[in-house]
Amino acid sequence: MITRAGTIVDASIVEVPRQRNSREENRLIMAGQRPEAWQTNPDKLWQKDVDARWTKKNLENHSGYKNHGRADADSALITDHVVTPASVHDSQELATLIGPPQAGENLFADSADASAATDRTLAELGINNYVHEKGARNRPLTETKKGLNQVKSQVRCLVEHVFGCV
Repeated sequence: MITRAGTIVDASIVEVPRQRNSREENRLIMAGQRPEAWQTNPDKLWQKDVDARWTKKNLENHSGYKNHGRADADSALITDHVVTPASVHDSQELATLIGPPQAGENLFADSADASAATDRTLAELGINNYVHEKGARNRPLTETKKGLNQVKSQVRCLVEHVFGCV
């Protein structure tokens, strides 16, 4: 049952087997073309994932895709999702996942979605902003904001279980 009491948005990397391509093959793939050797050997083409991209997270390289999901805050049921190459930042798909149907709801998201643009968008849509606060160099979070993030995490952790199952 979807209660529409709130929405949780998050993203997770889905790794794929690493491609062992030459620099020339990678250049052609990034240009949207296929290497000539792959065209003559369909078996090789079937084994290559040309849409996956690289990203770095916690100083580790990952190749694959990113699942961006929206879930109901009470039931943790997935209500929408988008799949992108891993190189797309989490915040880039927020506008795709939320809209006027979520007006009046609470939005819970991690600090990757925190920005002035997100704040404006949520205010325009009439969505209550419960996005995690994030600190910056020489401007750490106050104890109050840390406490608020902990309260937000109690709701937001439900979506982590969803991604864990996936």
